[in-house]
Order: sequence, then C-alpha cells, then structure tokens
Amino acid sequence: MPHTLLLAPGLVIDKVYVGYWFWGRPSPYRLWEDLGDLFRRIKPDFDPTTAEAKAAWEEAKRNDAVPAHR
Repeated sequence: MPHTLLLAPGLVIDKVYVGYWFWGRPSPYRLWEDLGDLFRRIKPDFDPTTAEAKAAWEEAKRNDAVPAHR
C-alpha cells in the first residue's frame, strides 16, 4: 500500500496519507496546505506581520544586516 509522509524537522512524522492514486492519496493542493500549516508551527518568521518578526527586521536594519532599498 503506498504511503505519503509529511516530515517535520528531525524527521518527525507529522502526517501520514495511506492510499492509491484515486483514494487516500493527497492532492498537490492538500500537501501545499499541510506544508503551510507545518511552517506556521515551526518557523517563527513565517508571518512577517507579527510583532516579533517586525522587531527582528528593525534590529537587522539597525545592524546593517539588511540592505536598504534605494
């Protein structure tokens, strides 16, 4: 039986799909949604509109780590 695994960092199994082509197998859109959900949970800078991400961006600009647009 074919399996599709969604792996988190450290090779932790986050989600498992079991099935053949027409049933039980995830569509590319479903995998895209699952990866987006996983990235939201594991990456602190996934959403650049959070206060933490904005503060990190401002700190990087102050330290000249981010090139300014001209």
